[in-house]
Amino acid sequence: MDVEYFLKERTKFIRYFYDNGVVGFREILRQIDEQEEPFVPLYSEDGEPPFVAEYMDATYGIGAVGVAALSMLSDTLKVFFMTWEKLLGIEFPADWRKRFKKEGFVAVYRDAFGQIAKDDWATCPVDFDVIEQVVLARNDAQHGKHLHEFQPSHSTKTIEKYSPPLFVTEYEKGAAKEEIRGFAGVDITISREDLWTAIEQVEMLADWMELRLQAVRFPHGAEAQKLAAIRAASEPG
Repeated sequence: MDVEYFLKERTKFIRYFYDNGVVGFREILRQIDEQEEPFVPLYSEDGEPPFVAEYMDATYGIGAVGVAALSMLSDTLKVFFMTWEKLLGIEFPADWRKRFKKEGFVAVYRDAFGQIAKDDWATCPVDFDVIEQVVLARNDAQHGKHLHEFQPSHSTKTIEKYSPPLFVTEYEKGAAKEEIRGFAGVDITISREDLWTAIEQVEMLADWMELRLQAVRFPHGAEAQKLAAIRAASEPG
């Protein structure tokens, strides 16, 4: 089974889903900004900007598409790990099972696959801070705090660990760590650029793992030979 291929089929769909999912909402924002039908403002002297509710709904809509896409990416990553767990016949002992709840699935699978592949994760080019934040932001987004709004926010735990987190506004990314930690309820803001960055990191992880775990499955196959050549070339002298 080409695990990497099916992961990339899913990430391809996530990109498609996001780009098509936000089109209608962005069009509403454009129409409001340019005062096009059906958002032509009527004459008013109350000083209030027109179509505020419609503007906010469209903004929340874009955010909801981003959260949905990120959730799909987190699930894709987990299913990728679970697929390799089954293919390699891994049976986690009880103490490892407890670690899933305490440490999260990324940390536990990373430890397990590193031991199985007998490879140093230091040779992996993936930014695991990004990988972990995919899962953390997805989990935080599933736990709303206020009935009166749809905008999800990062947990205190996420803010303490990553200041600033990846999925925030550009303004918040430029703020000092102490400022971010002092903000009340930092919103989860998923831009297309940040979502693409996260997807690319997940795909990069799949690339790196595929070669090594296929070599474990088929120790005399082409992947094992290729990996042996890579390791030999990286040895000093």
